[in-house]
Amino acid sequence: MPIDKKPKDLSLLYLALDVPKRYISTFEVSKPDFNSAATGAFSVEILGLKDLRKYLLIEAYLTKLNLPLSIYIFNHRPFHKSMFKVGTTLNLYGKLENKLNHLQVSNPKPITTLDTITPIFNGKKNPEREKITAQALKALGVDSKRASLIEEVFKPSLSFFKSYKVNNTLPKANMDALKYVEIWLYLYRLSFKKRDFKAKVTLPLEASTKQLKAFLSSLPFSLTSGQMQAIKDVQLDLSSTLQARRIIMGDVGCGKTMVILSVVAMSFPKRVLLMAPTTILATQLYAEALKFLPSHIQVVLKTSQQVQFREDILFASSLENAHFVIGTQALLFLEDDVFKDFSIVMSDEQHRFGTKQRSKLEALTSKKSALKSHIFQFSATPIPRTMAMIKSSYINFSFIKDLPFKKDITTSIVDTKGFSKVLETIRSELAKGHQVAVIYPLVQKMESKNESFGTRSSYLSLEEAKEYWIKNFEKVYVTHGKDKEKDSVLEQFRETKGAILLATTMVEVGLSLPLLSVVVIMGAELLGLASLHQLRGRVSRNGLKGYCFLCTKLDFAKSDLKDANSNMQKEALTRLERFSKTLSGFDIAELDLEYRSSGDLIDGIAQSGDEFKFFDIKRDIDLLKEALANIEAL
Repeated sequence: MPIDKKPKDLSLLYLALDVPKRYISTFEVSKPDFNSAATGAFSVEILGLKDLRKYLLIEAYLTKLNLPLSIYIFNHRPFHKSMFKVGTTLNLYGKLENKLNHLQVSNPKPITTLDTITPIFNGKKNPEREKITAQALKALGVDSKRASLIEEVFKPSLSFFKSYKVNNTLPKANMDALKYVEIWLYLYRLSFKKRDFKAKVTLPLEASTKQLKAFLSSLPFSLTSGQMQAIKDVQLDLSSTLQARRIIMGDVGCGKTMVILSVVAMSFPKRVLLMAPTTILATQLYAEALKFLPSHIQVVLKTSQQVQFREDILFASSLENAHFVIGTQALLFLEDDVFKDFSIVMSDEQHRFGTKQRSKLEALTSKKSALKSHIFQFSATPIPRTMAMIKSSYINFSFIKDLPFKKDITTSIVDTKGFSKVLETIRSELAKGHQVAVIYPLVQKMESKNESFGTRSSYLSLEEAKEYWIKNFEKVYVTHGKDKEKDSVLEQFRETKGAILLATTMVEVGLSLPLLSVVVIMGAELLGLASLHQLRGRVSRNGLKGYCFLCTKLDFAKSDLKDANSNMQKEALTRLERFSKTLSGFDIAELDLEYRSSGDLIDGIAQSGDEFKFFDIKRDIDLLKEALANIEAL
């Protein structure tokens, strides 16, 4: 494939992905079977013509088949008589019918030549398509075999057409060639995002190793092999003269916070900036930093709740000596030159930020400088392996697949009849001083009263349900995403033993609740598998026995029926059942891939919402590996 061309110079390859919508063959048809038909071309000799007012009846002779043929021309015009002049030989195209062993055709179209296959495209004729030849494709770097297969799509052979007619789609070999070119072009375009910039700071391995060892030895626990490998990856990045761009991805509860703190410790006295998506998560990270980092590393917190004039002054004053600044999106609204001395930028739960937000944070530390800050993004929401491979064309990855504590969570699917067992477990866990979270699909009942399958309105809202819990249980806390007091409510709940939290899915983001042992998810089938996994990941954070109840109104009995609604319920139930059998976020990411379209997945990577026409992100991993190897070889 090309090594010296920009994406815009590969227009012929992009044009090659605009394949014909169908083909017309003018190869002469064979005699159709008794009482059947065959559409195609045929050569006839005109023997006679009768004008029967409603139609022209033309008696002809099929020259190749040596059989008589009756031609019917309905809505005929004067020119038809001159066209079908007795004694002439014509090439026609139409639907040849065998009716009681007599061949006939209605309103056939005259054609100029036989034995051709013509591709038919959507839209206007594009003369550039004539340039799609094997030779031209090879000149752009396509290997000989694939180049010939793609040319055949535009200049089809008879064997190609026969295969196309049998399968009603492109033959597999030709399709695979198009798939490869499509994913290669996509990766090639992405690779231009991976630009090499000089880094603001380079940390010698000897110095960072010494500080890292001191920090790790001060911890009251050992890190997992996955955490250590991620730390090693970052350490090597920081020793390079080039800017690092890396995503550290782990499962829920994998201990990425300790990786973040290790980066800060090994980088001292270089300054580090970390952005978190919520105030409570930023505050949580701040508390962990104060607890575990050595005292000589100054840590500062900045959130949107710090609005008082005096607090802003204190923040600005403390910022001057800070080595590690943690904040929310409030960081984006500070003066441009505040962070000019920061050489490492990190974001936690990075998928919660938009591209513009992350880019602005990075720009804060590199403005008016050709030197760039190192970029590290952390996420506890694994993505499918194929998606990670695609993104690796422009950003590096580290994966943390082991956990500090083995999770012991029992996941159960519960219908309305089984909710009494859920209440039994709740009471038992509360009696032990443990906590419970009940998650509702919406805050208030929507105006729509549609309570069919698959709608949030078929479930009680948070506002409707809270009366039951407050009446029957003590220490009930209620909050949701738009609640201005949510951080305070969550903090009170966190510190209260034997408490119940009623909330929406806003609690799925990185919240650490060590006493939480039960999560009840209402309308579980309405949520994506990634959200379900994040919610389930709130329990058993420190090895505590956990319970996750997937509450649903799916009709288990109807899952065996054949109607469309039952099929939807059956698929939803199967999805929940498969989810309940694994605790691995990486396995669930692969499972989630089966239930999503490629367009859903590509959106957020290319930030365009494009969808592949040919390449199947779920099944074409071998083609992806080959294309990646080709890109890396460039």
